Formats: sequence, C-alpha cells, structure tokens
Amino acid sequence: MKSALSSEKDASIRDAHARGLTIVDTIKMIRERYQMSLGEAKNLVSNHSIWQDVVRASDSLKDDIEKFILE
Repeated sequence: MKSALSSEKDASIRDAHARGLTIVDTIKMIRERYQMSLGEAKNLVSNHSIWQDVVRASDSLKDDIEKFILE
C-alpha cells in the first residue's frame, strides 16, 4: 500500500506555498518534479491542508458561477 503523500512531496508543497507560488503553479511544479499526471498532481495539491482555504474559496466561486449559468 503506497502512502498518499510522502514526506518529500509534503515538504515540496509546503515550500512552494511558503515561496508564494499559486496553487496552479504548485500543481505544475509537483507534476513536473514527480512525473505525475495533471489529475494526480491536482488531487495531491488541492487535498493538502495548506491549500484548503484556497480550495474552499474556489469551490464557492465555482458554485456561484454554476448557479448563474443555470438561471
């Protein structure tokens, strides 16, 4: 059974956040550094605790856009 988040990947995500990278740039960096698919990198970064405020904010915006489109 493989770990969902190795300590090396965790440290990379935390470092990217500390350096001021955006969530998108962090996903790109993780994808490239660890040879992951875009989906894998997106899931790894967006599920990391350090990015939860950004993810929640974007979910709210996404919900508002969907409501507007469906009206």
